[in-house]
Amino acid sequence: MKAAVYARCATSERNEDRIGSQILVCEQLAERYGFTIVKRFSDRNLSGLTARRPAYQEMLLAARQHEFDAIIAEDISRFWRGSEMFSLLAEMDSLGITVLTEHFDSRDETSKIALPLLNPIGDSSVHALRVKRGIERQRTKRMEDNQ
Repeated sequence: MKAAVYARCATSERNEDRIGSQILVCEQLAERYGFTIVKRFSDRNLSGLTARRPAYQEMLLAARQHEFDAIIAEDISRFWRGSEMFSLLAEMDSLGITVLTEHFDSRDETSKIALPLLNPIGDSSVHALRVKRGIERQRTKRMEDNQ
């Protein structure tokens, strides 16, 4: 099955590392679930509170044209922050497109029930996870540079 990856970072500081880290997580998820990544979309310096994100809009258009079967992101908050997430999920469901993150799989009915909890609560715990990943990524990069 074909998948698209979406990554977003709202702050400019260390943007490339954050986007790269998100894409790496998405690639690992795709491999784990048997998806082939056919498109990558990323928005930099743009909040999840607005739909005015060029790559996000491009991703929606590609989804509506059935260019892939799934959209993978590191976390549900990469798509949206707030109640607009439910509209996105409803539209993707109507298009037959799976939405997949580390903690959410739209193919699983229990994930849909838990979504209201994941969206607001996930912000702090997911932020801590992202910081941890960023530190690990820097450590790995330094080790590779020293070899």
